[in-house]
Amino acid sequence: MTYSEVQPIALAILTSIITGGFVLVFVEIGNRKNRENDRYDGLLTPFLHKLSSYFRFMNWCRSQILYPKDINGYEKEFKSLVNQMEMYGSKLIMSGGDYRVDDFTAKELYDIAFKINNVWYYRDKMRPCRLIWEGKVTYDGTDYIAKELKEINPALLTEKQSVDLVAKVSGSFFTDVYQPIEYESFRHENYLKHYNIQTVWVSVCFSFVLFMLCMMLFVQLPVCFLQIATTCIVLMLAISLLVLAIDIKVWVRWRAKFIAKKHKRKERRDKRTA
Repeated sequence: MTYSEVQPIALAILTSIITGGFVLVFVEIGNRKNRENDRYDGLLTPFLHKLSSYFRFMNWCRSQILYPKDINGYEKEFKSLVNQMEMYGSKLIMSGGDYRVDDFTAKELYDIAFKINNVWYYRDKMRPCRLIWEGKVTYDGTDYIAKELKEINPALLTEKQSVDLVAKVSGSFFTDVYQPIEYESFRHENYLKHYNIQTVWVSVCFSFVLFMLCMMLFVQLPVCFLQIATTCIVLMLAISLLVLAIDIKVWVRWRAKFIAKKHKRKERRDKRTA
């Protein structure tokens, strides 16, 4: 076949692949990503509202706790954690709102929750507890605390304001608020990574097709090259459709297994070189 015979056929195939293939795949990946983001926003927004209330609660409690002069290890760790939570609360008070979904990564949320649980842990290790609840406020602290406690866990409203309440609120937040959604943020990030990989793949394929169309319009390419390029583009479209057909959960599991095997190989190499 001559170039003049192959060119119209190749142009028709490539044009239809762009309009009816890669564009539709690209749009579908975007729709799936949007649905995942909407699901995650609906799940994380209530959690972050409670987390913000916890930070504001800790911001107020920090000024009410008095520490002994000869502070020991447990008391030092407790004080450090309370100060860290207070810093998050200070940012919220300055901004006048709650933290948003994109303010923390999954790892950052995990680390914060771990520290919150340690507030309870280090208070539990204080036997006896030498911390003193000052209880001196220059404004209606009772109403302020009640508002935040109601958001975190209404059952804590009947508790007496004390150092023990700080530990109880922290333990309740970790077990009742964070643990139910503990793995959701990691799952969400894994899903988005795969959607981004799919987007990059389709974008590369789309760019390659456009490049081929431009070349065919301005350069007389060898017939063999046109046939090979068109076949490769059809295969690219088939792979793109296969990416959509396979459940994202399967992709995540495959990636997890691949990473696990990669780590095992690295560990074996490290043992051999040690």
